[in-house]
Amino acid sequence: MPERQTSPTIWHASDLHVGAHVPEMLAQFAELTKIHKPHLVILSGDLTDGGRSAEYDEFTKYLKTFTCPVFIVPGNHDSPVDNMFTRIFAPFKQFDALPAHKYLFQSEGIEVGELRTAAAIQARLDWSKGVTTHGRVIRALKSFKLPDTPSPFPTLPNLSAPFRILVGHHPIIDA
Repeated sequence: MPERQTSPTIWHASDLHVGAHVPEMLAQFAELTKIHKPHLVILSGDLTDGGRSAEYDEFTKYLKTFTCPVFIVPGNHDSPVDNMFTRIFAPFKQFDALPAHKYLFQSEGIEVGELRTAAAIQARLDWSKGVTTHGRVIRALKSFKLPDTPSPFPTLPNLSAPFRILVGHHPIIDA
């Protein structure tokens, strides 16, 4: 069995779509994390296929198979498709109740923050593209508690500062 690395090891996956997935592939990914022992797993959105309660229950069970911390951000599929009232007024209520790290994760010289690009509804037909605004990026950067800077995008930190990662589900440029 491989020994844990001294420098941080981070694994990333996206678009698990629990509810419309191949369970063996998800189990295999979790099993590989037990063998290779990453410091952190990042799952960036579309954790469920339709934001249904049964899918969230299954995803909660899946989270419990990991032996390392897991940081999650929601995707457009993680708000309920079957209940428009909840989708509009409490779109990520089930996501927010998940037993995983959300919004900000700090450990072992790593800081991971969430750039929420998922939105319950949008003023366009293609909701798969998400929403990224200047304000959302600034709020996400502020979660790192960076020193004040005249630029909204700080310069690279010195090497003694934590390694920082900002995670979102959608592309930040609408192509």
